[in-house]
Amino acid sequence: MSAASSIPYPVSSIKPPVPKPPTIFTYMNSFKTITNITGWLVFAIAAFVYYQTAEPTGSLWDCGEFILGAYKGEVVHPPGAPLFLLVGRMFIWVAELLSDTKAHPENIAFAVNFMSGICTALGAMFVAWTTIILGKLALVGRSEEPNGSQMFALAGAGLVAGLSMTFASSIWFSAVEGEVYAMSTFFTCLTLWGTVKWYNLPNEPTHDRWLVFTVYAAALSIGVHLLSLLTFPALAMLYYFKKDIQISKTTSTILRGVLAIGLVVAAIVVFSGATGILMKALGGLLMLALAVYLPWKGEDRYIGALGAFIMGFLIIGAIQEFVIKGVAEMWSTLELQVVNGFGMPFNYGLIPTAIVLIGLFFFGLRYAANHAKFDLIGLGIFAVLFGFFAFGWKNIVIAPVAALVFYLGLRNADRHLTQVLMFSALMAVVGFSTIGVVLVRANVDPPVNMNKPSDPIRLLSYVNREQYGERPLLYGTDFDAQPIDNEITPRYGQVIKKEGDKEVHSYEIVDEKCPTNSTPPKSTSSPAWATIPRTAQRSTGLGWTSRPAKSPSPTT
Repeated sequence: MSAASSIPYPVSSIKPPVPKPPTIFTYMNSFKTITNITGWLVFAIAAFVYYQTAEPTGSLWDCGEFILGAYKGEVVHPPGAPLFLLVGRMFIWVAELLSDTKAHPENIAFAVNFMSGICTALGAMFVAWTTIILGKLALVGRSEEPNGSQMFALAGAGLVAGLSMTFASSIWFSAVEGEVYAMSTFFTCLTLWGTVKWYNLPNEPTHDRWLVFTVYAAALSIGVHLLSLLTFPALAMLYYFKKDIQISKTTSTILRGVLAIGLVVAAIVVFSGATGILMKALGGLLMLALAVYLPWKGEDRYIGALGAFIMGFLIIGAIQEFVIKGVAEMWSTLELQVVNGFGMPFNYGLIPTAIVLIGLFFFGLRYAANHAKFDLIGLGIFAVLFGFFAFGWKNIVIAPVAALVFYLGLRNADRHLTQVLMFSALMAVVGFSTIGVVLVRANVDPPVNMNKPSDPIRLLSYVNREQYGERPLLYGTDFDAQPIDNEITPRYGQVIKKEGDKEVHSYEIVDEKCPTNSTPPKSTSSPAWATIPRTAQRSTGLGWTSRPAKSPSPTT
């Protein structure tokens, strides 16, 4: 008798075992679930604490200005924080739905203050997630999942990191009042988390979209504060390590020379700026020793990381010069030419500005997709137009340098890398576009309309923060320098004249920028703060290496 005939019932009637339904413990064994629960737990604790401790009304500094700006759409001090005001208005709208803000106007202030608390709580959540990802990379690497005990250890590390940020005094102070620093902290944490999340994912092209997201988040933060841009050096270094970029011998030699020169300059600055013979000798000799050892003994991998770090700072400079200043400069130049040269109404300079930007990214994205010669020519033409209108005669230097960088770095790059760069640049411009809110509200002419940036020309000085003046960060005039003269630069404003029944729009000189030229420094090798007398250093906090002066003894 066969084996099949020994079965007393048909095989088709045998039912497969029914799988057990998933339980809470099944989900708790998932690393992703543990990570999400930890992050949201940090958010809940932080949000509750900040809700209970938020300022009930306005604090006595810029907070009142920002609360008013969010409530009534006012134009606050440069550079405006337009995204902060937009999000603040949404929180005020919720407060108007949930309470009678006319009878209790303090709820308007509380809504903006609590917005800072929500932003900081979200930032603490991203810090927790970032800590968990970094811990996971240290324990098991990128490709493996942690086991049960490791998961709960990582969750504990994330919880501690998130709550440490929550209760840090400087963070807590900003989290309970309507100022830009809480939302800026949120964007910084978001940008860093996006960078680390991308680094944790497998090295596949589809995951590089997180790089574009990171750049977009940092660009959005320009409408709040510039702090998020400081994450780009870390982004560049993580990109270098994940992609395992191999630098050439020539590049290695150049970077070693840059490192040596930088350390020698640091030795000079430390020696000239430090007070006391001991501090001068120790600081200067330490920097010189590093300048002799590090550049020539370090491995190429770490020298390449230095290059990536420098590249991150160059990206920060590029965003500030080409996106923040460049777009505003081009818009201002084209506005002046279109109105004064072609007799068009005010603000029609936006049309050629949009044409240049659209053409630049249209051909840039097409070239990134197919590397066609026609698209490269179109990209070059619009890039030259952008440089000419944004930087004027400086484009004579900028254009060849940009062409050289493209030839050496991107001409032979694969299409995927070119696409990531072009989409990132596009997202940077889109994120910066929130500055248009300032122009729109300034044309409404609200009661608070600081600098009245109602046209692109006035918007340029508003974005450049010209009302604050300029001061050197490292080198500049001496403490007791005397003014010599003023360097006068004309500023244009809108003028409407009547010619019969017709209104003629034009820009004419209505103001002047008058920075002061002072006597040159007595020493060209010392930083500006090193020439301040010790008594002034103590009063300004710059003499950190000198002992405080003794109090004079009382006299009778």
